[in-house]
Order: sequence, then C-alpha cells, then structure tokens
Amino acid sequence: MAKNNAFQDTIVAVATPPGHGGVAIVRLSGSQARSIAETLFVKPSGDRFSEWPSHLLRYGRLVDAKTSETVDKGMAVYMESPRTYTGEETVEFHLHGSPTVCDLTVRLCTEAGARLAQPGEFTQRAFLNGKLDLTQAESVLDLIESRTKAQARLAAQHLDGRFSHRVDEVRARILGWLSLLEAEIDFGDDIDNLPDTEHQRMVREISEQIEALLADAHQGRVVVQGLKTVLVGAPNAGKSSFLNACLQEDRALVTPIAGTTRDRIDVDCQLQGVLFNLTDTAGLREETTDEVEKLGMKKTQEAVEKADFVILLVDGHQPEFPQVEVQPDFVLLNKCDLEPSIGLEQLRERYPEATFCQGELLSEEGRERVVQEMVVAARRSFQELSGECFSVNQRHRESLVRCAECLSRVQETLENGLSVEFLALDLRRAAEHLGEILGLDITEEVLDRIFGQFCLGK
Repeated sequence: MAKNNAFQDTIVAVATPPGHGGVAIVRLSGSQARSIAETLFVKPSGDRFSEWPSHLLRYGRLVDAKTSETVDKGMAVYMESPRTYTGEETVEFHLHGSPTVCDLTVRLCTEAGARLAQPGEFTQRAFLNGKLDLTQAESVLDLIESRTKAQARLAAQHLDGRFSHRVDEVRARILGWLSLLEAEIDFGDDIDNLPDTEHQRMVREISEQIEALLADAHQGRVVVQGLKTVLVGAPNAGKSSFLNACLQEDRALVTPIAGTTRDRIDVDCQLQGVLFNLTDTAGLREETTDEVEKLGMKKTQEAVEKADFVILLVDGHQPEFPQVEVQPDFVLLNKCDLEPSIGLEQLRERYPEATFCQGELLSEEGRERVVQEMVVAARRSFQELSGECFSVNQRHRESLVRCAECLSRVQETLENGLSVEFLALDLRRAAEHLGEILGLDITEEVLDRIFGQFCLGK
C-alpha cells in the first residue's frame, strides 16, 4: 500500500504512560529525527554532539533551542534506519518522569519541525515499512492491554509471527493450486490437468487447515477474553455464595430466602492465571407463577447456550433439582455439611461427562477447596481444545470464515462438475480473505480503524 504524504513527516509523542514516574521517554521518528535531536540535546558542557553513533545512549542536557535554557538532564539515543521499530530514523529522549517536562519536550520537538503523532502511528509506520505484518502490529496492542500472564504470552507469540506463518502457509497452498488452474485455463489440453481426485484432496486438506485455525482461535479467545462461565442451579442452591467465594468478596446478595437473584450478575475474575467471565443467574425451578422469575430463568437458559463452562450447583439437602438443557462441565454437590439427600452416583448417571465435587461454602477452608477443584476442571476443559492457541480478533475471524465459505463453494463446484473457471474464481477470493488478515489486501480506512485503537506513542 502506498504511503500518503502524512507518513513523510517526522512525528513525536510521549512513549511512556501518562503521570509521574522515575523515567519518561519521548520518541521521534522520521527523516528529521536526528537533526531535531542535534538542535535540542547537548553535552553537559553545552557543546553540540559532533557524532551520533547509532543505538548508543548518550548523557546530556535537553535545552530550549531559542534560549539555550536547560529543560532536563537525561539520556538520548539515536537509531539509524532501518534498524528501528518503525524502520525510520528514530531518536528517544529518556528524561525524568514529569508530565510537565514531557509536554515541554514534545512542544520543543514540534517547534523544531516535527508534528504530534496520531494514536498508533509509530506501529502503523512499522507495518507500512515492512517491519511487521498486520497481525503482528495488532498483537502489539494485545500485549499492551494484557491483564494476565497467559494473555501476555499469547500476544508475544503473535508478535513473533506464529499466527501469520500459519495463515501465510495456507494462503501459499491456495495460490499454488490457483496457479495450476490458471495454467489449465490458459493452455487447456496442452498441459497435463489435475484429476478430480486431486482437486478433492486439495479442497479437503485446505478446509481442514482453516477449521483448525478457527478452533485454535476459539481457545485463544478463552485466554484473552476469559472463559464464559455460567452458574446454574435451583433457587438457594448456593450460586451467589459460589460467586462470592471466587471473588473473595460479597458481590452477590446471599439470603436464606430462595429466589434472591432475579437477574444475571456478570463479573470478571482471575483465578490462578485463568480469567473467568462469571455469570450468576436466576435459580431454575420446575414451576413458578412469578413473571419476573420466569424472565430470569429465560435469561439463564440463554446464558447457558453461549457458555464455555457451565457450573451446576446442587443442594445436597434437597432431593429434587432442575435439569439444565446442556451437559454441565462441573457439578458441585453443595451443603455437604448437612444430612445429604442426594448421592454422587445419582448425579453421575444424569451428567456422565461432568467433573464432580462435594463440598460446602460456609467455611473458608470449604470455599477454597471448591474453588480450587473448579479451576482445575476449567483448565482441563480448555486444554482439551486444539493443541495451539491463537488470539484472533473479530476481523481475523470474519476473514477465516469467509475463506471457509469460498472453499465450501469450491467443493460444491467439484461435486456439480462445473468448469475450472468457477474453481479459480472462488480460490482467488479465498486467498484474498487470507491476505486481508496479513494486511496484503486491505483498505486505508480499515488500517486507520485498527491503529486508531492504539495509544499515543505506540
């Protein structure tokens, strides 16, 4: 994609978070970065630096070019193109972490010929200069916004190009197949054409690769966005107590009165490195005349259908309990400090695929044990997904789905015995959708939307 005139400018921004701190970094990128630095940064004695070796920190004073007044003492580093983050000539000033000093430094840089960078413009330049592909550039934002160790590790793997490599590998196979079809279209009987069995094999294998990427993306969504975890059970089975045990605070109201929770409560919770999107729902019972409670139960069923991990709480003191429409992943036989009316064997017959736990939520020891067993079961549930894990965003997923749809049409074309021109058309579109992920076939409007999510200075 061609660069517009704005990308010929030298840009400046504060690269560290706003606020007071020990050190702050102001970053310059562009063809004038070094000349601006030579104007503003001098030796402690006040003399100008005659040489700027690349990638070497130098100690000196930041001064106002008009008055020669000292703004701060600190370090500066010049990085010669193309061995920089953006691929352009870059300078960083490492100063004391004062917002006033940072603002003044940016102003001095703009007065010397730079302009204030737009959000994400440094990373956008890295993409346009071929330092990163688009998925790697997007992973920079994921890394910055990561809240757990698993999220940070996943973003770092994207930055290293693992997802890009997988996508590019599939795209290369499609383009290789497409080149054979185009040769067949151009030269007809003059070359040996692929038999139908070979076409069938190709579409089957490539479709499986796309489905594997989508499956890996699902596991990545769990790591980044959290495991959608829904608590279900009869009224007064202990769902709100379980939620409070996970949060280690009284987030949900707990009373001896059945049906206290009428509406769903959604809250994020990190337990032992696993991010849970916990949903406490209205209690399920066989019959009720309360219209509000009926609406709450309907919302419960909707939440269960969208859940990654369903926890069923059963009051061990009550012989009857409602069944959920899907198999739960974890079943807690609660209130085991009371005389039980239900045994684990009865529950196992009804929910053969679930992990089971007996416990109580009144004591601290009981809560800790139950939560620990739930976390173990949750880890096991998403570790049984695909072997690899990719954090794809909605844009990536839509392109993968569209690619899969194109391959499905290729399969239909083969089954209907249509000409190779139709095969080539859908294969070309499939390759274009994968190219969108890597930034090979993408509009400037989409790029602006992607990089507009970044903070200033990145």
